[in-house]
Amino acid sequence: MYMDTIIMTSLVTVGAVVMVTGGILYCFAREGVKRDRHDETEKH
Repeated sequence: MYMDTIIMTSLVTVGAVVMVTGGILYCFAREGVKRDRHDETEKH
């Protein structure tokens, strides 16, 4: 029973870390896309 609790806790922790990391990367990617489009419009 104790092992099940450890496994569940680690799974929840990993899931939370993945979600947070994914969210941060997603925000950075959106900012990068905005910047790239902005540069393109300035060049033309």
